[in-house]
Amino acid sequence: MNEIVFYHGGAEPDFTFEQLDVLRPSQKQQNQNGAYAGFYMYSEKDREGAFHYSEQENNIKHTNTKGVEKIVLDSNLKIYELPPFSITRLIQEQGMI
Repeated sequence: MNEIVFYHGGAEPDFTFEQLDVLRPSQKQQNQNGAYAGFYMYSEKDREGAFHYSEQENNIKHTNTKGVEKIVLDSNLKIYELPPFSITRLIQEQGMI
């Protein structure tokens, strides 16, 4: 099986991949009028960004519990390539094609 590795920063120690619900509206939205959902990950090449994000979250929330989760996905998935460090919204239908 070919795999693709991603990193998610800001995860609590009890995080599991099964908890992901990418259709759940995000709690942190820059545009309060949008009903966006999603899950943000860094590629292997940009993985340091996930560690930086975790550090920022710990500082903001005065905690040290937020870490980085390595997520391994089958390379057979549909992948949308986006510019680095962009916040691009996909509609639900795009993820289900």
